[in-house]
Amino acid sequence: MGHHQNSRKGMILVTTMFVTFLAASSAPTPLYRIYQDHWHFGFGLMTVVFAIYALSLMLALLTLGSLSDYIGRKPVILMALVIEATAMMVFISATSVTWLIVARAVQGVATGMGSAALGAAILDRDRVRGAQINSVIPFGGMACGVALSTALVYGDLEALQSAYEVLLAAFCLQITAVFTLGETVSPRVSVAAVPFRPHIEVPEIARRAFLQSFPANIAVWGLSALYMSLLPSLLRDLASAPPALTGGGAVLVLTGSAFAFCLLANRLSPQVALLAGASAVTVGTACTLWGVEVSSVPVLLSGTAVAVSFGS
Repeated sequence: MGHHQNSRKGMILVTTMFVTFLAASSAPTPLYRIYQDHWHFGFGLMTVVFAIYALSLMLALLTLGSLSDYIGRKPVILMALVIEATAMMVFISATSVTWLIVARAVQGVATGMGSAALGAAILDRDRVRGAQINSVIPFGGMACGVALSTALVYGDLEALQSAYEVLLAAFCLQITAVFTLGETVSPRVSVAAVPFRPHIEVPEIARRAFLQSFPANIAVWGLSALYMSLLPSLLRDLASAPPALTGGGAVLVLTGSAFAFCLLANRLSPQVALLAGASAVTVGTACTLWGVEVSSVPVLLSGTAVAVSFGS
């Protein structure tokens, strides 16, 4: 009974940590236009802010994604939490777009390390439920981060720090809590012996399914990135609302609807889910373009929800 309770507490803790990492990753998104207005930088630098996070996240996943397999989950989770807390402090003290870029780069490394180790730790505890949890956490966590930053910000530069302060406090608590976490793998080597060369490894049993779904995954995540970067600006042009609300509303539609449909997709067969998703991407994208053409916010958001949520 005691072992079961400890296992359940461990699952709740690592799941909460994973959600917090993803919430932090999306928290800055609704605020970009406010930063842009206050610091007067163009869309070129805005693109850099978006891209630097994705690049550092990808590099971290490629080089550090398997680190916890060698030295254990707990050390990697702890390192990721410390780096993420550092990123929150950079966000809080940022005074220019340069520091915003630095914060996002640091955050990308932390999220790459943390998501890989935490996702593996969740699977270690329950293969079946863990896979389902990992499938919904990205969108659920990002929706939480967007909701948090949107709720706390009212267009005031001083208020931009509020969400980061809340997240920093959460990460500090989790740094303490990680020491109570049980280890689920036996460390094999020291850090010095870990192969850090970039690599991608797909188990042979999953390669066929991976290759079949790979084009759809690339299309959906590419489309999601396009929506995340452009939709707030489109909504700001079409709707007379504060930047934080248009930015937050846009990303909430993306992440919230994707989270809801991921829960639904867990009840469908993979073939049905893949076919429905591929169809929805086409229909939703066409609906989005029509919404832009007729300057209709409801049509635009409906198309976005269908394309990204079903496609995800």
